[in-house]
Amino acid sequence: MRSLLPLFCLLCGGLPLAWTIGIDEPDSTASEVAVETLLPSKSFMAMTYDGTAAHLPAIKETAAWKALEETELTARLLDLGQMFVSATGEENGLLAREAIEHLRTHGLSLAGSVSASGEGLTPYGVLVIHDAGRFLERLQPMIEEAARSNGEEVEQKTIEGREVTFIGTNVEDVEVSWWNESGHLVLGVGLRASEQIIATATGKADNITKNPRWTEMRKSDRYKVDSLAWLDMGSLMDQFGDMSLPPTPAGEVMTARELATMLGIHNIRELTMQAGYNGLQTWNDTRLKADGPLTGLATLLQQRTLSLDELPPMPKGTSGFAAATFDLYGAVDTVLQTIRPIMQKTEPQAEVQMDEGISQMHEIFGGDPKEELIAGLGDVWCVYADPAALPIPIGFSPVVAVSVKDKDVVTSGVERLIDLLQQAGNPNFTIRKSSKDGREFFSFNLSGMPVVPTIMITEKWLVGSITPGSAQSMAQREIGKLPSWKPTDQIEAALKELPQTYTSITVSDPAPTYQQALQFAPMGLSLLEQNVLPNLGGAVEMPFGVEDLPAAELVTEPMFPNVTVGYTTENGIGSTTRQSVPSNPMGNVSATVAVPVMVALLLPAVQQAREAARLTQSKNNLKMIGLAMHNYHDTFNELPQGTVPNADLKPEERLSWAYSILPFIEQVVLYNELDGKLGWEAEENTFGLQTAVSVYQNPSQPGARPNPSSGDYVGMAGVGENAAELEANDPKAGIFGYDRKVRFRDITDGTTNTIMVTDSSKPNASYLAGGKATIRGFSKSPYLNGPDGIGSPHNGIVQVLFADGSVRAISVNTDETVLEALATKAGGEEVGEF
Repeated sequence: MRSLLPLFCLLCGGLPLAWTIGIDEPDSTASEVAVETLLPSKSFMAMTYDGTAAHLPAIKETAAWKALEETELTARLLDLGQMFVSATGEENGLLAREAIEHLRTHGLSLAGSVSASGEGLTPYGVLVIHDAGRFLERLQPMIEEAARSNGEEVEQKTIEGREVTFIGTNVEDVEVSWWNESGHLVLGVGLRASEQIIATATGKADNITKNPRWTEMRKSDRYKVDSLAWLDMGSLMDQFGDMSLPPTPAGEVMTARELATMLGIHNIRELTMQAGYNGLQTWNDTRLKADGPLTGLATLLQQRTLSLDELPPMPKGTSGFAAATFDLYGAVDTVLQTIRPIMQKTEPQAEVQMDEGISQMHEIFGGDPKEELIAGLGDVWCVYADPAALPIPIGFSPVVAVSVKDKDVVTSGVERLIDLLQQAGNPNFTIRKSSKDGREFFSFNLSGMPVVPTIMITEKWLVGSITPGSAQSMAQREIGKLPSWKPTDQIEAALKELPQTYTSITVSDPAPTYQQALQFAPMGLSLLEQNVLPNLGGAVEMPFGVEDLPAAELVTEPMFPNVTVGYTTENGIGSTTRQSVPSNPMGNVSATVAVPVMVALLLPAVQQAREAARLTQSKNNLKMIGLAMHNYHDTFNELPQGTVPNADLKPEERLSWAYSILPFIEQVVLYNELDGKLGWEAEENTFGLQTAVSVYQNPSQPGARPNPSSGDYVGMAGVGENAAELEANDPKAGIFGYDRKVRFRDITDGTTNTIMVTDSSKPNASYLAGGKATIRGFSKSPYLNGPDGIGSPHNGIVQVLFADGSVRAISVNTDETVLEALATKAGGEEVGEF
């Protein structure tokens, strides 16, 4: 079911609506039943996005529409996304485009509830894709086929006149279900989900319009609301706060409310979000509310008020910055004071271990970092973009600035950190300290790195930048030799409409970013067409030319700076954003649904491309092994034995054939480090166990490896459980045996028809290990991806190195008599097609 659920959501989004209706016109066939009548009143979590069709006149007035939709920049970006997804099939590309267009136009809603009636505990969730129900007939066969191919049981039931489709789960009464509900496509997940959703739809249970929060959040004094969301933590605490948690290691039993109280989050009631439009502007409000003063860790959310006069001297032309107040010194105390009582009650030993760790840190640092470094810092933190500092003409150099209360304390603390870094003794990493005009500079040089990260300490600021120029220019602004940033008229106008007291502020001018992106777009598209698309096998072509891109001035003309302020309330915090164009160029608020869908639909294409690259790398690994085998044979007039001869060791204790060919895969140093007279687990050979050799590792192999030296390729022993122990002249013998000597002239079946090395199903202990770790034969069906351990992480195929040095992909469905013929070197079998 886990594999099917994402597929269902993508199929539901991929409805052929946008192509026939278009985003500019409202849908005359939209459902007459309001979406909110399907969502439960007792929703502890809810989200709805109306879609552009619901507010088209208002959206067309926004700067975002004028900059991105009217210029067709969004359309070009969607063209590129569709192109990449089409690499996995043209229909997939159309599906991706249709899904995004439908969701942007019509929207979606979702909610989660402990129960529809408000009684008992029957948690479920509901997802409603607006106005998509009439397409279920087209989607149903696709969903059912996908479900059955994944081994899922699908059944249909008629519930109060609705044809509901179910996927079974292993938990009683837990279901995944979907149906057409009055023109909307509905997906339910949870305990008796369909029953509870239908109860809400038919009025047997209250819908979300009965929830006062819905009525409150559907409107705003400042803008037309088109999306909202909430998380009602208070109702969850009211219902489950007195439930006992599992006993702690100390034997203590606490309720959820007691633990939340100790953390300081017990009285947080809700997190809400609203977004919408007003003229040129788009707005967003987020609020966290408690039913009393914040305590514990939650107090860290409330910081003192910030003023523009406290900001560092930023470049006059900066494209954006984010600044906030945060008392790090006090935060350290708050965190420790909060977690100590919890540790004392839950696991006292953990507090002892924490204190020991703090003591060790003090010893290493040469004092308490809180007093020897943090105490010298102020509480103003800022990150800004320096537009003139990068060594390449793309992007903006980030600079971090923290206010300073005591320069001497900060300098001393930074010097202690520098000393610790230098003790690492990396010859390619050097740190240079210098002083100039009362300022301290620390420059970090790493061989081969094109930038020189720099720390500067002045009387007022601790500055970190990726180039010395950013720090030096700030020093000049600090003394007035260079102009500093000041709010423009547009920013002043924005600030007048936002909360007047704030603890954080973010200002970003989107125009330079879009200007730069469009300036370099022709170069990027050319590189894409010349270097990327050919690697997709010629399956896709560029969907547009450079001449189809909008002029940068046309895109940026409607834009104005985006401003966000964060503030504290009596019992919580909030933030308000006033913007022209989001940093994501996918458009207005619909990007919140378009981007996840695009990512989800692109993911198979990206994974396919990555897997193709890994498959090619594994094929190259096998080719290198084959070349090494041939060079070994040229040198010693025989192939390496399956295990290094050693009468004192069992085959599984000896070194393997992979050790013997190390000098022929450019691993002479490693070969010389190992003692070939000892076993692979001998202490003298520990170095080898900790050394990975990429040629012996399939990059597609999932999961963690037992050792750095674990390998993924095995020599072919032949056919039978004792194939590796057969005499060299046995017709069932393959190329490799524990003590088998084989020359190419012994391979009478032909080197093009005899397997030498193959993929394995999972990593072995080490490529150095002899025995079955690196030599295997066919003995139990199925031969591929079966109990013998010969197989592959690649879907449907196993890559095989033949004795002639060629590498071919064999289907996992290859007839086993053919596989047997390929496994033997002198069996005389007739090899069929494979």
